[in-house]
Formats: sequence, C-alpha cells, structure tokens
Amino acid sequence: VGGRIVVPGAALFEVLRAAGESAWERAVELANVSLERPVTLPATVQIQVDGEEVRLWTREGDTWLLHATAGLLEQAAFSAAPAVPALPELSLEAVHQRFAAAGLRYGPAFRGLVRLTGAPGVAVGDLAETVAAAGAALAPATLDAAFQASIGASTEGPALPFAIGTYRVRSGSRPARVVVSGGDVRLLDAA
Repeated sequence: VGGRIVVPGAALFEVLRAAGESAWERAVELANVSLERPVTLPATVQIQVDGEEVRLWTREGDTWLLHATAGLLEQAAFSAAPAVPALPELSLEAVHQRFAAAGLRYGPAFRGLVRLTGAPGVAVGDLAETVAAAGAALAPATLDAAFQASIGASTEGPALPFAIGTYRVRSGSRPARVVVSGGDVRLLDAA
C-alpha cells in the first residue's frame, strides 16, 4: 500500500482470534474489532489478552503503537446460510483496477475471487480453491477476498473495513463463496 509492505487487515483478525482462543482454551469470536492503523513490515509485534479484550501492538523505537483491538466472546451458534441471489456479473479486473487506483495492489496470493456478481448493497463472490483450502482456521487471503467482494456491493470507491461488529469462524470450515449484504459478510462452505 503506497509502496510499503502492509500486513493485510484480514491477517490481524485471524491473529486476534487465535490469541483469544489460546488464552481462553476454547472457541471464541471477536466483537467490536477495530483496526486503528496498518502494521507495516518489518515490525516487532506484541499481542496482549486481558480478560475479555485482545490488543495488537508494534514497537517503533521506545514507543508501543496500538494497531488493533477486539472484545472476546464465547463462540455463538451459527445460523443457517443465507439464500444466494442471482445477480449480474461484475468484472474482477475492474474491481482490481479500482483498488489499484486507490493505491492498493494485490499480489497473486490475495486475488482469491474467481467470480463476482453484484448490485448496489449486495455481492456474491466465488473463492479460489487454493485460497479456501489454506491451513489456518481461516486463511487471511480468504477473508481478504471476502472483503474485496464487498466492493461489488459499493458504488463508491474501494473501502476496506477498519471495524467489524463480529468475527466468527467455524472450525474446519472451507469457504467457497462469500455473500455480502447490508454490511454483513458471510463465508459459505462448499456444498
């Protein structure tokens, strides 16, 4: 981003979730996630779990900078998958051109959308199998592809999330599709 190597915000979500699960020794979800500033590399990182909150910091010289915070909750039950609407096809190349115009350049590992349909307020994206099959509870590239799909739901310029109400991952999931509707981003497993 802007010529700097930036850790994808999606990776920070997974780091915060994994730290919470490690501390709580059970499945957690993140609430009120806030990305305060990007993490640029190289970086010295510290993750702090304090009761029901997790924070990610980096050090610059003698100063620790806060980058991300989230509340920790016991993981709630998952609801049924939403119906997937039929929508007009969108150009993935045009989406990536819009990101590039905003200074966001994605390498091959972070181009996980293989198809995108959408209309104002709603988008449906199909995820590449290599992205969906990555080894983490949810590979950052998979979540990032879901965030990229949200551009299909927007008539404005690219807007990546800096805050999310709830981040919940089902253990062992292998997302193959993303549905974005009304600010809600749902990753659906392969049928």
